[in-house]
Amino acid sequence: MSAQPDSICILDDDASVGNSIVQLLDSDGIKAQSFKDAEVFFTHARNHAVSVAVLDVWMRETSGLQEQAWLRDVSPTRK
Repeated sequence: MSAQPDSICILDDDASVGNSIVQLLDSDGIKAQSFKDAEVFFTHARNHAVSVAVLDVWMRETSGLQEQAWLRDVSPTRK
């Protein structure tokens, strides 16, 4: 059995999509939290290890691909 992350982070600028994913995961006992603002997500990710992130590819202010690159750059395992 593999270990689950402390919490899955969902970044989607459509709050209803993020909240729906959180509810779906919660129904299976998986802890998740939703972020609709990339800056709020950045603040969280700077202060907490993000093991799993589900990123919206098309957002108004940014893209999931940009967020993925940022996460890779700040990853604690990156030397």
